[in-house]
Amino acid sequence: LAVNALFALAAPFLRGWRVLLALVGLGAATLIWAALVHGDLNGGARFSGFAVGAARVFFSFFIGVALHRLWAAGRLRLRLSPWILVACFLAIVLVPAPARWVTVRDLVVVLCLLPLLIAGSTDGRPSPVLGYLGRISFALYVIHTPLLYLLNQAGEAVADLYGYRAPNGA
Repeated sequence: LAVNALFALAAPFLRGWRVLLALVGLGAATLIWAALVHGDLNGGARFSGFAVGAARVFFSFFIGVALHRLWAAGRLRLRLSPWILVACFLAIVLVPAPARWVTVRDLVVVLCLLPLLIAGSTDGRPSPVLGYLGRISFALYVIHTPLLYLLNQAGEAVADLYGYRAPNGA
């Protein structure tokens, strides 16, 4: 939500490419800093990981705006097979990195591979199902953490009401 507020403030200045590319570059630099300081790009779900989450969202949001602008202008012509896209995504998600390479892997994935996968999936063929999922995705993204927090609090309240205690005090 904070990045959307920032976007609303910055939108009048994003008519050309200069400011948008500066924001993408600033986001990339911030992302690299966060990864080097924290050792990875996991973070953001809790306040203690705010810096990592903010850096990741800042870069991702504005690279997304740039990719959309290229797509809307008909200048994004990277077309990849859906099978290649799925295989690359599964490799990103499922193939572990050795501990000493986690920071590098995270940066390569977020700065390069994920934008390329998004760019490669913009072939212009509309899908009603995927279009619907895309329209509802942001609303689900925005509410999922607060909703999980509320459900957790409700579960704890019910457990307290009935006197349930987890084994070993957990």
